[in-house]
Amino acid sequence: MTKARGEKLSNVLGKLWKHESGYFFSDWKRNDLAELIITILGKIKFLHEHDILMSDVNMNNILVVFPTEVYFVDTDSYQFDGFPCSVGKVKYNSPEFQEALRGYDYSDILRIKDDELFSVAVLLLELMFIGKWPSARRGLTEGRYGEAVQRKIFNYPLFRITKK
Repeated sequence: MTKARGEKLSNVLGKLWKHESGYFFSDWKRNDLAELIITILGKIKFLHEHDILMSDVNMNNILVVFPTEVYFVDTDSYQFDGFPCSVGKVKYNSPEFQEALRGYDYSDILRIKDDELFSVAVLLLELMFIGKWPSARRGLTEGRYGEAVQRKIFNYPLFRITKK
């Protein structure tokens, strides 16, 4: 297997956020970010078509070379053929999966595709908002991410545009 290369997605977003010159990603435009999202979604779609769940969806498990060249790493935690993923990050877990986890370990519960789609949606929102977690609040510590998701705190609510 070809060795995966690139920079962690979390680092890429940090560099985009800072807009500091000299960084490899400093010349990226919005369309590069959109192309990156399409590339990531294509790889996740491929996995889903083969009944594989990434499960531990997070920015540290995706390496970026270019918007059209990404590598998924930490693949030993993927869920397939009834073998559960034994790890995860609570900020990417759906409220339903968090509820199912109460009193159990990640390795005790099989995720379903809807759990994965929730995680992917959180990841996509983080990408579109350059690293901002959708449920982030001032003073929210990492230990309380699960609570924010359970309470369905979402900083970008849907709204209806009305014509006058």
